[in-house]
Amino acid sequence: MRKLIFVLVTISSCSPLPESPYFSNTEELTIVSQCICQNEQSVSLAGNCDLTCSNKSHDELKVYIEAEISEKAKRELEVETLEQWCELEREDISESPACLLEVKNEENSEFHEFDYESLKENRIVFELGELSKNINYQSALLEASSGVQSTFINFLILKFKNDEPKLNSTVLISEYECLRNGNVDAGEAENFGFNFYFYAQGPKKPVKEFDNLKCWQDPNSNNFEDLFSFKENKFSIWSPGDQSFSLNSSTLMPIEKLIKEKSQQDFHPHTLFYPIHVRERASEEEEEIPLLGYLMSSFEDEANPGIHKCLSQSDSNSDNRLYQTIGTYLEFDTIPLYLAKRFSPSPSEEVENTILTTKREIFETGGWYIKEGSEKVQISQDGFFPLEHSRSRIQNTDTLYFKYKNHYGEFEYQIFHEEIQAPHDKRIGCIPKI
Repeated sequence: MRKLIFVLVTISSCSPLPESPYFSNTEELTIVSQCICQNEQSVSLAGNCDLTCSNKSHDELKVYIEAEISEKAKRELEVETLEQWCELEREDISESPACLLEVKNEENSEFHEFDYESLKENRIVFELGELSKNINYQSALLEASSGVQSTFINFLILKFKNDEPKLNSTVLISEYECLRNGNVDAGEAENFGFNFYFYAQGPKKPVKEFDNLKCWQDPNSNNFEDLFSFKENKFSIWSPGDQSFSLNSSTLMPIEKLIKEKSQQDFHPHTLFYPIHVRERASEEEEEIPLLGYLMSSFEDEANPGIHKCLSQSDSNSDNRLYQTIGTYLEFDTIPLYLAKRFSPSPSEEVENTILTTKREIFETGGWYIKEGSEKVQISQDGFFPLEHSRSRIQNTDTLYFKYKNHYGEFEYQIFHEEIQAPHDKRIGCIPKI
C-alpha cells in the first residue's frame, strides 16, 4: 500500500520591507531552517534542531541558518548559493557587500545586528550575544550594501539552564490540505485530499504544489485564505525544542525523572510523555520523519474503570500521588488528540490520508458514530450510546467514524490507534488546551 502520511510543511512569513532596487525579500532569499544552539542543546522553539545542535558544544549562543536562493535570483543575479549572494557586488552600489543578521523584538523596541562567524555555500553561523529569554524575536538575513533582506523567521529562546523543567512550552500547529486534482467538477476519487501540518509561528517555507497535488484555489495566490482548506492554530502540542522532553532511548526525560522523584512512582521511559513525528512532504521514499512535538499520555479514570481521561491542573488536588505531581507542573488543562484516516474511494488504489484532530472538531460536524449493518449509531461526546442501545459506552474494540469537512464537502474518516490496548475512544494522547 502506498502510504502518504500526515505531513509537516513550514511556510515562510514576511514583514514589510523598505523599497529596494532589487527583488522583494520573498523573491530573492528564503531562510529554510534556523537552529539556535548552546551546550549541545537546541534552545529555541524550532523543530528538528536536536541533531544539528547535538555536536555544538560551545557555551555561546549561536544560530545556524540554512538559506535558499530563488530561481528568479539565480537567473537574474547569476548566483547559486547564499555565499555568492552575500559576496555579490551589485550594480550602482559602491559599498562592499556584507551579510548581517538583523534581530528585533515584536514591539520594535529592541534591535540587534550581528556579523557572521562562518559562511559556506548555503549555511551561515552567527554568535547571538546575550539575547533575552522567553521573548518573541524576529530575524532576517540582510545584505547591507543593498538593503535587501531575506524572509523573516520568528523565534524565542527558551530558558533552560538552572531551571526546573516545566510543562509550559508549547507550539501552535496549523493545517492545510492539497487535493490530487483541484478541479471543482472532478469526482471524489479524483479530488482525494492530503493534509499537511506546520508550526503556526515559523520557521516557515512556501506552500509547494507537487506531483499532481494542488493546494491553491487561485494558483497565482500565496494568501492562506486561498488554500483549498486552511485551519489556523488548529491545536497545540508541547514544543520539540523544550529540553524538559530531551530524548534518550533508554532513560527518563528530564520532566519524567523529576515527576518520578517527587511522586515516588515508578514507570518506564517515555510512558508519561512521548514524541509525535510527521513527514515534511508526501513521499514514497524511506526517510527520517521529523519531530513535530510531544504528547502526554492519557490515564485510566479511577472512578470509571476502562475509561481514559486527560489530566488537568485540578489533578494537583487528587489523592493519586502521580496525578498530584504532574498537576503541579501543568500550566494548562489537557484535551485528547486523535489520529484518523480516510481511504481512497477508488477501488483501483490503496491510498490513505491521515489527519490529526480534536474532539471539538469531531463534534463540529455531527460527532462520532459506529456502524451496525446499514445503520449509523450516534454516540455522545462522553462516549455514551443512546439509551435504547444494548450497551452504554464505547470500548476500544468499537470502530469509530466521523465526518471531516474540506473544500469539497464532508468525508468519512475512521479513528485509529496502533496499540491493541488503546484507550476506550482511541485517543493517541493529550495536548495542552489553549
